[in-house]
Amino acid sequence: MPDPRSMDQAFQRIMRSLVDTGRAPHYELLSDEGPPHARHYVVEVSVGGRALGRGEGRSRRDAETEAASAALVALDGEAHKPGGRR
Repeated sequence: MPDPRSMDQAFQRIMRSLVDTGRAPHYELLSDEGPPHARHYVVEVSVGGRALGRGEGRSRRDAETEAASAALVALDGEAHKPGGRR
């Protein structure tokens, strides 16, 4: 598993790049269920209308963080495909 600090730095670099090109990530709350003391959130992140990651957590912030991590993995995978963006 990658070092969390390097993942965070890579995530910040990618997000800055997306914002600079006018393609800011959009987070959508898909569900929030459960009693107030044990909520469960599901969030999806998309860029330019394209879903890149989904996350779940006990707080909306945790779900957004997980979704962002999934998006980072998806974007990184695209960059390493033949003909992918770098």
